[in-house]
Amino acid sequence: MEYGDLLVEERQGVCAVTLNRPEKLNALRPRTVYELITVLDHVNRSDDVRVLLISGAGRGFCSGADLTSGGDSGEAAQLDEAIGYRRVIEAPIGRWGVLFSLLYGCPKPFIAAVNGVAAGAGLSLALTADIRIASEQASFISAFVRRGLGPDTGTSYLLPRLIGDGRALQMTLTGDAVDAATAERWGLVNRVVAAEALQETARELAVRLARGPAVTLEATKKLIRRESQAEFERQMQSEAWVAGIATEDRAEGGQAFREGRQPRWTGR
Repeated sequence: MEYGDLLVEERQGVCAVTLNRPEKLNALRPRTVYELITVLDHVNRSDDVRVLLISGAGRGFCSGADLTSGGDSGEAAQLDEAIGYRRVIEAPIGRWGVLFSLLYGCPKPFIAAVNGVAAGAGLSLALTADIRIASEQASFISAFVRRGLGPDTGTSYLLPRLIGDGRALQMTLTGDAVDAATAERWGLVNRVVAAEALQETARELAVRLARGPAVTLEATKKLIRRESQAEFERQMQSEAWVAGIATEDRAEGGQAFREGRQPRWTGR
């Protein structure tokens, strides 16, 4: 398959995926979601792929959902059909639920090489990885509250399990950025390296894992995750319920973003 929003390379047992919309800080539009689902379906089935590695092109890892792509609803419907309507309807939060369930449930070791900002659903994307290696230039933002939204795409499940309730609430209630050094201290990332060393460091670890005992690694991951996949999906259903609450602030948050101004919250 040819990809428009991704660069995909397979070698040495590693499927390396680069989000390739640098002009949008690799924001996720429907086509990006569809292409990622396609890659993950392949990774899950392939005996040749032993490790998944995801990074971003340019200065961002992933800035979250592309709120400027609302005009491609026709294409989105076509992509949902390609994914499978039943699969989309039955998943928590539709196509996003399909994607994040596949990311969190990937049976192969999954490394995120976080090269820049990881915000909103981009933060969630990093959180679904088994190992996160960050550039010194990386930052992590639970940006949902900036749009008048509650956290979604699994953030409310994954973030407190990594850094505890207090720090997770600090991130989700304020929307403040967390720099790479703080993220490492909090346990949000496994390691921080110089920007120029990120790709090589992540690649070396991915190849090392790919050369390991694949069945044992997958079984180990399954042991550690155990029942968490079902819990993760239940939490995404709860997030979807919160996301469905229509408020004036939610509408204002989206409008303010599109107009490039600070939102004027009313508490309604």
